[in-house]
Amino acid sequence: GEVTGGMQHIASVPGPALMWEFIQLIYGAEGVAWRTVLTIVLDQLRNLYFYFQLQMTAYFADVLFAKEPDTITMFPGWSTGLLVPGDREGSARVLGILYVLPMVVISAWDSTQVLVDLEGRIRGFLSACLFRKYLNYSANSRESVKSSDMEEALLKKTTTTAEAYCQVVELGRIL
Repeated sequence: GEVTGGMQHIASVPGPALMWEFIQLIYGAEGVAWRTVLTIVLDQLRNLYFYFQLQMTAYFADVLFAKEPDTITMFPGWSTGLLVPGDREGSARVLGILYVLPMVVISAWDSTQVLVDLEGRIRGFLSACLFRKYLNYSANSRESVKSSDMEEALLKKTTTTAEAYCQVVELGRIL
């Protein structure tokens, strides 16, 4: 309805509704759904690691460096005293390993994100859709579109649009 009514009707489409439709379109593209879910889930590793660091700060003060080690709740449902019972030095070693190991996993995920290439997949999908639409134009319509406009749409606008989707996915990590 809105598109056939001209620019005035197109401008009247609510922004959030348009964004939701855009997200659904992109999410439904081949290979995008699993990449999106994988990115959202594995990006949570940073949040978990941050939570872990906060808990370790409390662990240092309340357990490891305390005169009389206490127990603290590390995660909901899991309380602990010294990680190696009766051995502060051993507990500190275990803690050091637990501190470094997630950094390796997060670094591996950062490297893997390049291979997952969510943004590139979306850019390819949008470029293919746009070019297919262009090829379906009548000869007169194709002649009315400047090649520079088509080039800009294929190279710049699809990149900007793909970046927008990836920014929405990144909101999942922040939240």
